[in-house]
Amino acid sequence: MSELRGFSTIRLVVVLKFYLDESGKLGDPQHTATAVAGAIGRLDQWDKFEPEWMRVLNDFYVGEFHMKYLAHKKMDFDGWDEGQRIRFFQALSPVMDRYILKPIGAVLAHQQFTSLPGEIQRSWGDPYLICFEYAVRWALQTAADLYPDEEIEIIYDEQPNYPESWVNNIYLRCKRYLSEGHRVISCAPAESERVPGLQMADWVAYELRKLHEHALAGENVIDDMRWPMAELIAKKMCEFEFFTDPPLAELEPLPRISYTS
Repeated sequence: MSELRGFSTIRLVVVLKFYLDESGKLGDPQHTATAVAGAIGRLDQWDKFEPEWMRVLNDFYVGEFHMKYLAHKKMDFDGWDEGQRIRFFQALSPVMDRYILKPIGAVLAHQQFTSLPGEIQRSWGDPYLICFEYAVRWALQTAADLYPDEEIEIIYDEQPNYPESWVNNIYLRCKRYLSEGHRVISCAPAESERVPGLQMADWVAYELRKLHEHALAGENVIDDMRWPMAELIAKKMCEFEFFTDPPLAELEPLPRISYTS
């Protein structure tokens, strides 16, 4: 009985993983916004998610999920018609619904960024970095709402256009200056080819960017929302930052710190 009483005092710490990817680049004429997004879940949820995600890909003879290939019917998606794309999404969507706690991300219109004074633009650096930082902020808030003692591992897709040092600075200053920053125990890049969680994050980031770009173009995104995003919103309470309240111009980046700090 004394041993049992000892076990009752043990408090388990839940470790969460946050996978995120980007979609849209400043300077690309085909993109009018940048999004950094993904989803957060417990380790046990991701352990169940990964084989089921891969099973769906195998069923459709897809080696790696990537939205830019699916959207333009390239690589493994060459020759697909709209019906096959919908069936593919319908097979993947329940996997996300069963195992992912919450989609999280941030999206920023390029015109909004370039309209800022030059000093503010330089202080932020790039829309990617703004969206990355605020995706992390939302992840920390979500974790605090879900569990009292959780720690978070952040895994992001390798981006050759954005030096790893840029993201490391975001990671370090979030840890130092945000009230829940101590919960982030790691932040590391990975290759989406080997990580189903990053492939899922690519889907969320792409759909978030397209949603915002359609809204910027004056389209009725409520009545004519793309099917994948409609599924996400219908099944999950998403946390997406659109930088409208407060406006971006009123936000200040966290102080930059050196990597030896």
